[in-house]
Amino acid sequence: MNLKSIPFFTGMLLLVVLFSCKKIVDLPAQPNNRIIEYKVTNVQDTAIYGAIDEIERSITVYIPFYYNLVVIDPEIKLSAGAKLQEPIDAIEVTRTDVVYKVKGADGNVASYKLKIVVQNAGDLYVKELSTAANIAVYYPNAQFVVSGNFFTKDPTVVDISLVSKNNAKEFPIKYGIAHGGSNLDDKGIVSYSMNYDNLLPTLDSGLYDIKVKVFGQTAQSKFPIRISYKQPDIAMVGRDLKQGESFTYNVVPGTVLTGIKSVAIADERGVFRNLIVGEYTRTQLLLQVPGDFPTGEYLQLRIEFDNWTTVIKNFIIFKVNSK
Repeated sequence: MNLKSIPFFTGMLLLVVLFSCKKIVDLPAQPNNRIIEYKVTNVQDTAIYGAIDEIERSITVYIPFYYNLVVIDPEIKLSAGAKLQEPIDAIEVTRTDVVYKVKGADGNVASYKLKIVVQNAGDLYVKELSTAANIAVYYPNAQFVVSGNFFTKDPTVVDISLVSKNNAKEFPIKYGIAHGGSNLDDKGIVSYSMNYDNLLPTLDSGLYDIKVKVFGQTAQSKFPIRISYKQPDIAMVGRDLKQGESFTYNVVPGTVLTGIKSVAIADERGVFRNLIVGEYTRTQLLLQVPGDFPTGEYLQLRIEFDNWTTVIKNFIIFKVNSK
């Protein structure tokens, strides 16, 4: 053998030995306290899957506004042997405090924070009711309509409140019945409206901004509106009563009752006799016929106020009978 070839063959032998030595290294065990799938099921003909971030331990669910979801109803898949430490409940899309805790078979617990993002078509805005030169006036206990790009007709999704310019206190508009609608505005853009039968009757007079919250967005009017009171009035209906009987009258929409001094009714000779005024609210007047009140038919009702003009109204029929 040529002695010069010995170093070459020795090197080759070392390489063969080196590469023939295999070391088997086990992969690290996967955590068994994971959420592996998060699916929203209450969407017609489809499903929405949450994006699971194992680094941040978060679940982000993107919901297009046109699904008009108020809540999501999730299904959750976990690692083998893992369990959630809380029940899987329906969740309002506006919630930001939901955390899922997953306990693995080895006893370790992982927490996932839920993030719900409603994908709107644009920035939320409120249609102005006032201008810089003209402040619109509205009355407690009267109809009130707020419009904007709410992306929904569902009044339960849209939170609208009046914010006092005097003390920044918010007054949610939850009084009465709300209806949703939509139409094209003067720019050809769909405008949604919330129509409330009655503004809160206990609102103080003054200036208020309109604040709207929907699907995680908030918008406020640029110009305020003015809440003002006007002459109280009641809706008259006929009565056929007995001595000592109690009864009520409701106010005319757009008016509220404040500062009542006395209430009396007049007979056909024009003689007024006082009724007993009970505890009244802003929208309802509670009265009682005295037990010794003269029987007969009465033609007029008179209400005297502390700071308002006296109201005198004619009855269709008002009759007092004996007990």
